[in-house]
Parts: sequence; structure tokens; C-alpha cells
Amino acid sequence: MGEPNDITIDLPLTCDEGEIILEPESILDTRWVKRGLHFVEESLVKWKRLSLDDATWEDTKELRDRFLNVNLEDKVPVDGGGIDKPRRS
Repeated sequence: MGEPNDITIDLPLTCDEGEIILEPESILDTRWVKRGLHFVEESLVKWKRLSLDDATWEDTKELRDRFLNVNLEDKVPVDGGGIDKPRRS
């Protein structure tokens, strides 16, 4: 008969309403985007229990405020870093 195969699947956490609770796993890259008259730093976030294809750009300040334990300082730039930098006039 053989031995049973134990397969475990790490499903995303959900809240009482059934919405997925996202937790950052790592910061893949950062960039600067212009919003109105100001430049805002965004971080490319790899979310826990989601594929790399599901990584999203998030406002870095909002990310720090929402996830107090996220260490954004040890991010590793993708392909040696981005070219998205604010222009100085």
C-alpha cells in the first residue's frame, strides 16, 4: 500500500469577512514617483504566501506605518537597482 503522502498547503490568512490579510515578506526594489508637486518613494513588495508575480508597488511611508516590523533597509535592488529617481531642476 505504501506510505501516505502528507501534503501541506500554506494558505493566505483571512479576516472574518474572508478578505486576504497581506503580510510583506521582502522588499524587492524601490522607486520614486511624482504625485502632484511632490515625489513619493514606493517599494516593490513580495507578499508572504503569494507568488512573485503578485508583488505590488506600495507607498513606502504607508507601508512603514501599516507594518511596523518591516525592515525596508535591507532591500536588494532588482537587476542592480532601478533608474526611477526624482529629477532635480
